[in-house]
Amino acid sequence: MARRTQASTQAVGDPQSIYGDEFTIDEIIDRHRDRWVVMLVFGYDDDYWPAKGYVIVSARRQQAALDELERLADDQPLPRWGGFPIYSFLAQPDIGPAEFEAFLQQLLTEGRTPT
Repeated sequence: MARRTQASTQAVGDPQSIYGDEFTIDEIIDRHRDRWVVMLVFGYDDDYWPAKGYVIVSARRQQAALDELERLADDQPLPRWGGFPIYSFLAQPDIGPAEFEAFLQQLLTEGRTPT
């Protein structure tokens, strides 16, 4: 796989190919934590949220990811990304009910209210 690098933006893999490594959302979050990710979606969960795919861009800032995506799309002689949907997100894990409850309890203990 080819790897391109720009200042704070990485294009991961060859966007013309859909045969790169496929990752779950959790694996992508582990590998690209706190970065903006643009991926080709290859699979969905039961609620039809993207569940797995191929990372084509990873960047520290959202605008940098979008700029890199546009640059890559302009380089493509074929229709964009082989017809697969594109999903962009900040790679951070969701918090569960227990973590949310602990956070609220901490706010209340400190005398603050959630806004």
